[in-house]
Amino acid sequence: MRLFLALPVAGETQAHLAEAIARWRRTMPEVKWEAPEALHLTLQFIGEWVEEREAELAAALGDIAWEPARLRVAGTGAFPDAREPRLLWAGASAPGLEQAATAIARRLQPLGIVPEERPFTPHITLGRLPRRERAGDWRRTWESPGPLWGEIETGGFGLYESRPEAPPAERYRLRHWFG
Repeated sequence: MRLFLALPVAGETQAHLAEAIARWRRTMPEVKWEAPEALHLTLQFIGEWVEEREAELAAALGDIAWEPARLRVAGTGAFPDAREPRLLWAGASAPGLEQAATAIARRLQPLGIVPEERPFTPHITLGRLPRRERAGDWRRTWESPGPLWGEIETGGFGLYESRPEAPPAERYRLRHWFG
């Protein structure tokens, strides 16, 4: 199974992003948009993991100190860059978020999970472009730097299973909650 750790996006923030995705879907049909119910901020990608070892993950993270914080979701951007966008995102920030992601990565290293080499860039993936597609007129449609989408109380984070064969709204299944 493919696993990752993330903060879910819910409430008014999810509703605001869902409205924007619905608008963008009409003007940028080449983008594979995320289902609003599946929106999240990834803290750590774990990758393929056998179910028999799931308890090791829970034990490694079970007593991690998670300070509740207010996640501010604002603006939009693209990876790897605006000239060649492959992934369209909403920005996110919260006091201590980067330190929390680093602490999580350190806890998982002894289990053989390699930390991401790129710097942690808090974001919520909204859509992906197929490799051969260009997002045509996306810069005029895209709301960069974009509005404040909302704020989310982060009382913890989840261990999610990615199920690519599931319908978009059910693609990510919560397996464990920490916090």
